[in-house]
Amino acid sequence: TYYFHGPPSLSRTLNKRMVKKQKVKDKKGTKNSVSIASVAFGREFDDFFVVFTDGSWECDGELHEELDKLLNDRGNRDDLVWVSLGPDDEFCLKAKNGRIWWGGVSDEISEFLFDITDGNENEVDYISFGVEGSYFLTHRGNC
Repeated sequence: TYYFHGPPSLSRTLNKRMVKKQKVKDKKGTKNSVSIASVAFGREFDDFFVVFTDGSWECDGELHEELDKLLNDRGNRDDLVWVSLGPDDEFCLKAKNGRIWWGGVSDEISEFLFDITDGNENEVDYISFGVEGSYFLTHRGNC
């Protein structure tokens, strides 16, 4: 069960997934365990990015050009863990292999993310972007 206030296209995306989930359950007689892993809202009301627990994802609205290019360059793979969007076009995404990509962030955040991920000794759990360059990041490791 979920509740949200957001763009109508997000409602259509989630409803489509719930109908698809129900059809799979009915057809195979087994429960489909795909659910929502993360939802991120961007700069404008219509900007969103949803990642599902199976790694698949859907988005709508205006994405940062660099994020759009990254997704295309990766072949739109269904291997995401989460995506975070910020009010100033920041983005960060994590794939199931632990790799993360980011863009549109301040030099401070970029350097910190690079330091955390350099050498693969640390793992970023999640980052959330706020207004005026604020952010909250959780990670595991020695950094």
